[in-house]
Amino acid sequence: MTPIPTPYVRRWLRMFTELVQDTRAAVTLEFAPRLPPWSRLPNDHGAASRLRYAATRAGLLAGRSRAARIKLALLSVFWPAKATYDAVAAVVTYGSRVKAMSGIGRWRQWWGAMTLAHAWNFSPKTYYMYRLWDPAIRPSAPTFLQIHELLVLQMIVKGDMDTQVISSKATFAARCAAAGIPTPTVVATLARDAEEWTGERGALPRRDLFIKRVNGTQGIGRRALGP
Repeated sequence: MTPIPTPYVRRWLRMFTELVQDTRAAVTLEFAPRLPPWSRLPNDHGAASRLRYAATRAGLLAGRSRAARIKLALLSVFWPAKATYDAVAAVVTYGSRVKAMSGIGRWRQWWGAMTLAHAWNFSPKTYYMYRLWDPAIRPSAPTFLQIHELLVLQMIVKGDMDTQVISSKATFAARCAAAGIPTPTVVATLARDAEEWTGERGALPRRDLFIKRVNGTQGIGRRALGP
């Protein structure tokens, strides 16, 4: 049996890796990278809407090749179907609870999530995360930004800059302390085989404490401790 040349193996592995990454992006994306013609977002001139619209125009940061543009176009075509599915799944998961709290039926919740998704490019998950089903909060929807939109905008702002100083909470706290900028106090930085305390070792202040990963985001892995 003739062995497969190594370059072909690498090529197929690279194609498979890209396929997995593209599939993950399609499944998790919170907004359509290209707006449909019926979207109302381009006509809203509020500050947050302008930023959100800019995020959809910055999609080419993922790559300027023809293949990258095709991928973005396919993601945009796929996103309405994804949003419809997400709306159904979210209503199944949260619909009864929201109805008990607000009296808003599941059909109205689904319709509200779909309206925000197709007209304003909001993920149905955002509809529930930001409680946009609440009549008191929904009018403020144009002032919200989604996490993935912020990530795209950060790509524009930071460019090629080294962002470790703000990505690492320990580095950020140290830089702020050196510059005399007030920031939440870091009590200790703990690793698997090392500990670094800002005060007496093992001495915890009698106040609420928050444990986070040094490079964590969105509160993933956090723990809150009382005094």
